[in-house]
Amino acid sequence: MKNSIINIVSFIALSLVVTISVSAQMSTGYKAEVPFDFTLSGKTFAAGEYRIESTNARSVNGQVTIREMKTKKAHIFSSVDTGETSKAAKLIFSNIDGEYFLEAISSSTLNAQFPQTTGKTMLAKNGAKQAVVALKPSR
Repeated sequence: MKNSIINIVSFIALSLVVTISVSAQMSTGYKAEVPFDFTLSGKTFAAGEYRIESTNARSVNGQVTIREMKTKKAHIFSSVDTGETSKAAKLIFSNIDGEYFLEAISSSTLNAQFPQTTGKTMLAKNGAKQAVVALKPSR
């Protein structure tokens, strides 16, 4: 009886360790060094290093957390899954009259498009130039 209890407890503990380990490996976190100031949903971010991760990886309409590495502040934004995957992980910006707006994140594990919140972005979309910043996996 004692051996059975020890075996059951050992099995449960091992299962938890495996589950936690797999969850950590499935993280959709990335780092980016953005060389210019940019705007997302009306919030302006300074040029610098950022960590980007999916807040809810299992949702089509989820949230993305953008963490400023210098200040450690985290900002959560609603996003829509584009359904497209990209081998090259990247941030996609629109450059409108010298201002950069984060439009989307594209990678093999995280694909998000952000709802437009400024009329300027919507009106200038056709004339916008695109800027791309590479993402690196964050561990």
